[in-house]
Amino acid sequence: MLIYSWNVRGLNNPLKQHEVANLMRRNRMDICGLLETKLNSSKVSLLQKFRLKNWKFLSNVVAATNARIMVFWNPSSVRVDLLEFSTQGAWCPNSPWLLMGDFNSILSLEDKHNGAAVSTCETTDFRSCCSDHGLANLNYTGCQFTWSNGSVWSKLDRVLANSSWSLSHSQVHVHFGNPGAFSDHSPAIIRLESHHAKGKRCFKFFNMWAHFSHISERVTRAEIALKAHQTALHSDKDNLQYQALDAQLHQKLLTLKSVR
Repeated sequence: MLIYSWNVRGLNNPLKQHEVANLMRRNRMDICGLLETKLNSSKVSLLQKFRLKNWKFLSNVVAATNARIMVFWNPSSVRVDLLEFSTQGAWCPNSPWLLMGDFNSILSLEDKHNGAAVSTCETTDFRSCCSDHGLANLNYTGCQFTWSNGSVWSKLDRVLANSSWSLSHSQVHVHFGNPGAFSDHSPAIIRLESHHAKGKRCFKFFNMWAHFSHISERVTRAEIALKAHQTALHSDKDNLQYQALDAQLHQKLLTLKSVR
């Protein structure tokens, strides 16, 4: 099973909707949680009807006016039942808990690079919440810091689990990918391995299909360049030349995608 969680920072842009829908289909996701979509109720329905018609979905648009959270799932592989929702969250009934998303809080000094110093007040409530509910970070690969404005880096996005989940799901892999061109948050990709899997499913983070038109080849090269650059920037976060180049590569890729 493949689960995806991403703060998309708005989903009203048709180009971004197209990219997210293609990402979900291309990687054959089972569940996809999208945060901060900022879609009103009519646009929520239109997104599902015209771009993801074979998927089922739920959102908290009733509680938040504009949907802050949308959860899509493939009905042929999973079933999702809504327990409760609010302006900040949506819960589904189950004893083992897996929590993921943008918590907009950090747990320790090591979760922030540059910017104002981290105070105890910033971490106390979140740490207490995790402790009270027995939540712990799942081991992960990829980006340590999941959000950046170009100079300040923070780990705001997490995948947390309680002990019941950890005991019942030993084969789980979490990866925080590069944010790409459409958000300043890293997506969380959670893969649950099944002992009864019928076959391997190929997973790729970026579209590497063989498009032979000139513009599609340029888009693919731009995606590869941005991915490689974001990986390098994550390892050398204070490099001013890298920071300047990041903005250029973002704009180049967005321009190419808009005319494809």
